[in-house]
Amino acid sequence: MFQWLAAACADATILADEPRLHELTRRMETAAREHGAVIALSLALSYTGVSGLLSGDLPEAERCFAEMTVIAEARGQPWSLGSLLLSAWRGQTQQAHTLLDTVADEADRQGQGYQLVFADYARCILELGRSRYDTAYTSFASCVDDTSQIKFALPDLVEAAQRSGHRDAARTWSAP
Repeated sequence: MFQWLAAACADATILADEPRLHELTRRMETAAREHGAVIALSLALSYTGVSGLLSGDLPEAERCFAEMTVIAEARGQPWSLGSLLLSAWRGQTQQAHTLLDTVADEADRQGQGYQLVFADYARCILELGRSRYDTAYTSFASCVDDTSQIKFALPDLVEAAQRSGHRDAARTWSAP
C-alpha cells in the first residue's frame, strides 16, 4: 500500500496536481501512523510538506518538515532541507543562505544528491522574492531537465525566465 501511495504522490507532485497531492499525502501519513511505519511516515511528511508549500500553507509545511527533521535526526541523518525551503518561501535571506551550505554538506555526507535540486529550487524562490530574476533563472534552469521530481517548480522557473529575458526558455517550459 505504501509503495502505491508513494508512487501516486510522486506522480501528483510531478504533475503539480495540488488537490490530488493533498489527498494522497493525507492518506499516506494517516496509514503510516496507523501502522507505525517510520520510513513511510518520513516520505509522507516530505510530500505533505511540499503540498503545504505549493498551497501556501506554510504552517502545515513547517509541521511536516519539523517532524521529518526529528525522525531524520533520530536515525542519525540530519535533515535541514525543510528549514531551507521554508526560509526561502518566507524570504529569510540570511537564514536561507546559511542553510544552503548546510544542506549541501548534509547531501554530500549522506549521498543524497536529490537534496541539491531542492536547494537550487529554494535559491530560485529566494531570488524571485528579491526580484533578482536572472539569478533565479540561472540558479535553477539546468536542473529542470535532469529530474522529474521537481516539475512543480516550472511556474516559478517560467517567471524567472520571462522576467530575465530568457523568453524562449519560458515559452518552452510553459508550452502544453
